[in-house]
Amino acid sequence: MKIIKLSAISFLALTTIIATSCSKKDSEDLSSTTTISAKIDGKATQFTKNVIAFTGDANGIEFTNVEGKDANGNTLSVTISGALVAGKTYSPATSQSGESPIILYSTVDDVNFSNSYQDKSDVVSITLTAVSGNRIQGTFRGELSSLLNANDPTFKSKSVTEGTFTATLPK
Repeated sequence: MKIIKLSAISFLALTTIIATSCSKKDSEDLSSTTTISAKIDGKATQFTKNVIAFTGDANGIEFTNVEGKDANGNTLSVTISGALVAGKTYSPATSQSGESPIILYSTVDDVNFSNSYQDKSDVVSITLTAVSGNRIQGTFRGELSSLLNANDPTFKSKSVTEGTFTATLPK
């Protein structure tokens, strides 16, 4: 279990490095056309600050990420690995190797929640409802658990439901 969580943390750290290396001009141009929202434990939340969408490559696997911050500074990130296909649902149970989705919710209190992308029983899914040029739309949901934290070794959970995103990816 520690290896799975450590792998997730490593992937998320790489994603964060890539996100912060995007030029400010690119993120400003695209942020007005990128939105992300979801219910977190039943509470509707808009993630309208620092909204960004980008694509990248990690160890030869292509990925697409959409993320933003809510009014309190909590971050929600949705990552799809593999080719973007309209109408496709990405879930650990149905995805091929390297195509499992990741949903990450990070609180301002430094508690990170994620699905275990290697556990095929995870109840996480991301559906791309539209793909057109560099524009994507989709829905997502998932049951997330807290990542290991030396200060608090107890596992906590978050339910993410009714998630939606619209994003314009950099060309």
